[in-house]
Amino acid sequence: LALLAKGVQQLDWAEIRHALSAFGLQRIGLGFGLALLVLMIPSSYDLIGRRYTAHQVPAAQCMSIGFSAYAFSMSVSALLGSWWARVRLYQSRGVPLRKINRIAVVSVLSGWLGLLLLSGLVFTWQPPPLPSSWPLHTAVLRGLGLGLLALCAAYLWLCHHSQGRSWRLRGAKFSCPSLPLALAQFVAGSGTWLGMSAVLAFFLPDKVPFTQVMAALFLSAGAGLVVRLPAGVGVIETVCIAVLGPQVGVSAVVAALVVYRVLYYLLPLLLALAVYALLEWRSPAGSTTHQETALPPLEPRKAWSLE
Repeated sequence: LALLAKGVQQLDWAEIRHALSAFGLQRIGLGFGLALLVLMIPSSYDLIGRRYTAHQVPAAQCMSIGFSAYAFSMSVSALLGSWWARVRLYQSRGVPLRKINRIAVVSVLSGWLGLLLLSGLVFTWQPPPLPSSWPLHTAVLRGLGLGLLALCAAYLWLCHHSQGRSWRLRGAKFSCPSLPLALAQFVAGSGTWLGMSAVLAFFLPDKVPFTQVMAALFLSAGAGLVVRLPAGVGVIETVCIAVLGPQVGVSAVVAALVVYRVLYYLLPLLLALAVYALLEWRSPAGSTTHQETALPPLEPRKAWSLE
């Protein structure tokens, strides 16, 4: 909150309005087209979940459900987007809850795996310059990057060597995906974060290195784990102003963030609501699975089990 208040005091709203007007409709339209292309990448998470669970919902509908779920989770909450929306839409198409839970876990994990991989690479090889008042410095970032890369390697090793093993959490059964599916998770997750960085960088001055734009978004994602606000409101802005502001000016960063918020969060959310409504309207009548509509109770000392 202190960082956000300090950042707001530095804003020159006249300069921000001037920077926004300088973008022009053509550039904003191109940016929105780029944002829509980028949003197709996290929509493919549900295709990975489809392969993982072997359900029979058509691929096009999986992509539509994945798009709605991702837009909801980005703008509202992960619970509403990643789980509730999928439960509503997949159950009406005959997919049991146990498989929906796996799809949601695989989807969320795909995004975080991409973040871990890219953060590890950027922090290790090209850590960004940070404000001197921050406790993080180059050596700490490099160590953090190496640790994140080690986690990625451990996940791949686990997927390769844990064939046939499964875990139970609150009665839901989970197993490691195959190594090809794990690699697909890394590719899709990395593509998502690269695309998000590209949308933001598209509206920043050219002199900002792309790796620093990536690092700012990665650091804001980490800060968002501590400051839990819908869509990371204020968190992304505070971190990006602190990391990128000294290079190009606070006004240029804020203007880019305003357009980024509208094109990657607000407009996709409105489009996702329309897609969700269409999917609800076209849900097959009478196909909802009623046998598994609630999570089973948590048994004492049996919440986790390894088979």
